[in-house]
Amino acid sequence: MVDITNIKKTFGIYQSYNKFRISLRYNNETYYSSFETEEECKCYIKNILTEEEYYKREFESFNYNFKKYIQDNNLLTEEQKKIWEMICKRYSGMGNNNCRKSHIKKIKELNLHDIYCQLNKQNWKCYYSKLEFDLDIQFMRPSIDRIDSTNESAYSKDNSVIVLEFCQYLKNAYDLTEFKRCIRSIATGVLDESETITNSLIGGGKKKGIKKWKQINLDMPLKMSKIQYYIYEILRNEDEYLSRVDISNKIKKTFDIDTSKTGLQNALINNNYILLDKTNISWKYKLKDKDEIKSINENIKICCGQCKKEISILHLRKREARGNNSKDIDLNLFHTICTDCNTNYTNKYKNKDIQTFILRQICGRSDKKGNIIKENFSEIKGSDGNCAITGLPLIIENNSGKFNQVSPDRIDNTKNYDVDNVQIVCLALNLAKKQFNISDDIIIDIIVNIYKNFYNF
Repeated sequence: MVDITNIKKTFGIYQSYNKFRISLRYNNETYYSSFETEEECKCYIKNILTEEEYYKREFESFNYNFKKYIQDNNLLTEEQKKIWEMICKRYSGMGNNNCRKSHIKKIKELNLHDIYCQLNKQNWKCYYSKLEFDLDIQFMRPSIDRIDSTNESAYSKDNSVIVLEFCQYLKNAYDLTEFKRCIRSIATGVLDESETITNSLIGGGKKKGIKKWKQINLDMPLKMSKIQYYIYEILRNEDEYLSRVDISNKIKKTFDIDTSKTGLQNALINNNYILLDKTNISWKYKLKDKDEIKSINENIKICCGQCKKEISILHLRKREARGNNSKDIDLNLFHTICTDCNTNYTNKYKNKDIQTFILRQICGRSDKKGNIIKENFSEIKGSDGNCAITGLPLIIENNSGKFNQVSPDRIDNTKNYDVDNVQIVCLALNLAKKQFNISDDIIIDIIVNIYKNFYNF
């Protein structure tokens, strides 16, 4: 074991002639001072820096000194030195995985001593497979992985292990339950039918949701007719009550449209968004303020035309008016099917069959689009619905995130999605292969080794 009690965490502090001196640069300024004790130096530095900046530098200082301690005391074998050097590069962001630096440094929980201890605990082998690291083979190189990948901020001592790069990409953002289901299924050749909760964003990119321009405007009346729209446009700019004649004249002047007496009266009377003044023989009208209109809209309940459930108006998407005469005006109309039903309907179309699903995925990758069409789709290995590598049955649940979700894999990643260069595989395997030059036999061999160690993680 390494004793870290004497490894310095302080920075910018030097002892000279029985005093502690400070030399510190921050925000393009250099600070010099001296004190009787080290604690006084720390307080001085903290006053210059923010608390956050102080602990960040303290954290980095410890890592630097610990790394130097390992090197000066010759604690590693020649092979371990190579592994340690690569892991330190990954950790500091100097390697290929630059994103790792931002994760680890942001949390400031996982330091190099924690990583060193974890490597010793693993006997300097992959945590999942127990295979030796091999720095000459890219997918066998060491990498830092989170056991619980569902928590984006969980790079901590108890949640970080050192694994083969292949294993890191295979596990991806799956939790351990789905990862183990994947390993058990592939190693045994029999699909584990257990239900698991998966991250729907795995392999699907960030979900965009409803675009802002498709949202209903709660500050204006809903589902207006044309005449109601003209009335709204006139009254929203008026602070006083107007008679029907005044409104009709203003509509004529503004929109060059003649409104019938009956049509105008019906549109005004049967309107929850308008205030009515009956004190005179000639009734007058005024639009309610925005807060009142918004309150009315937020409390409206609509029955979904698909699932028949009563839902809030907030769960319905805006739609444009139909017909050439209505395209230029905003009637604030909405679809009568809730967003959940609409998504299910869309996914049902996307997931109609494996051919539709794969062709839709490939057509979106225009820069790599190849020669695959409906007529030659059956020539692709895996087009029968079974993974081309494992033989396991595939599912076509769009964005389910499950390990055996269907996924088009290019055998040679430098080439396009052509019939002779594509195979249909489990999503997890496609993610694991990445840009690696790795054979199917080696993939299965690594997974079998993980399965042998199945109950140790």
